[in-house]
Amino acid sequence: SGLKNISVRPTSSVLRYGARDTIDPNAAGRELKVTYVLDGRIQQVGKRVRVTSQLIKIRDNETIWAGQFDEQSDDILK
Repeated sequence: SGLKNISVRPTSSVLRYGARDTIDPNAAGRELKVTYVLDGRIQQVGKRVRVTSQLIKIRDNETIWAGQFDEQSDDILK
């Protein structure tokens, strides 16, 4: 949010989407009137943690970037 050309919505405006079982990132982006949405999932099995995320361009429903990160939970902040 410290970048000049990027405006980040406050946490309070996006919290309502986190409570839903199935979230459509495009619908959320249209409701919030944003250009991009960062969507992500966190999975944990035992000590293994996987974070999967993608940056979606709302107008085109196009994935601009995607990443998957796997760590042990005792090393998660590394």
